[in-house]
Amino acid sequence: MIQIPANFLGPDPGTSKARTMGDLDVIVGDLREVAEWGLREDPPVRFTYEALAWSTHVDTWGACWEVVQRVDRANFGICLDTFNLAGRVYADPAVRGGKMVNADAHLRASLARLVATVDARKFAFEEDRDGYLPILAVARAFFDLGFEGWVSLELFSRSTADPKPDTPVVHARREAES
Repeated sequence: MIQIPANFLGPDPGTSKARTMGDLDVIVGDLREVAEWGLREDPPVRFTYEALAWSTHVDTWGACWEVVQRVDRANFGICLDTFNLAGRVYADPAVRGGKMVNADAHLRASLARLVATVDARKFAFEEDRDGYLPILAVARAFFDLGFEGWVSLELFSRSTADPKPDTPVVHARREAES
């Protein structure tokens, strides 16, 4: 399986002109072509498309799901990522407290739409260290979809680069406790 993130290439730093277009027909056409390449392989190659919270054009799960539906190939599905899903509708690192106005209500509504909309077949917790995204609510929504496949959790922490020999043990303990 190959994961394809939504594009996040910003404007040209020299000219300030856009380097990508947000034309959904072009995005869908390009991704459909990729999916068709994968279908010609034996066994077929599968692809997942992921909206990144900072993507230039496709930055929500809803926009991503629209692309996946329009690509409409059996080997092309959606990648739901807790950070990007919650971060886009819940977090605002530019404000005191780090949350958007009405963040909880927006997240609940978004997750309800997710559960009601996405076909699962196409398819943190460390507040003492300033972790505040509602990852548990997002994870519950994935399972409420009826999804029964693999679920992974990405770890983003500056301390994982610590050269101390016990660093993996410390992180494993934190994960087990969370």
